[in-house]
Amino acid sequence: MSDGFAVHHGKFNDANYGLNLQLQKMDTIMEDLNNALRLIATASGGKATPLWEDQQAVWNSSYTEMKSQLGTHVTSSINVAGLFVEGDDHGARVMT
Repeated sequence: MSDGFAVHHGKFNDANYGLNLQLQKMDTIMEDLNNALRLIATASGGKATPLWEDQQAVWNSSYTEMKSQLGTHVTSSINVAGLFVEGDDHGARVMT
């Protein structure tokens, strides 16, 4: 009987998985970008560095802040999913 009460939260878990996957992809993109910029510095003997170095520092700092905030929200979303499951389990226990 309690199996009929359980709510399936697969879509919530899928969304949380997708959010984590996108965070990982963003890390890869930033790493690739920074690696490419290091190649420019090497190829130009460091002469091009002043053109983008300050901007790179700004976007890396902004990215770190954005990732931190997104990570906090992803963690909150995962916690909410856990609370739904706990609530369903509690409801099933009450009904049996």
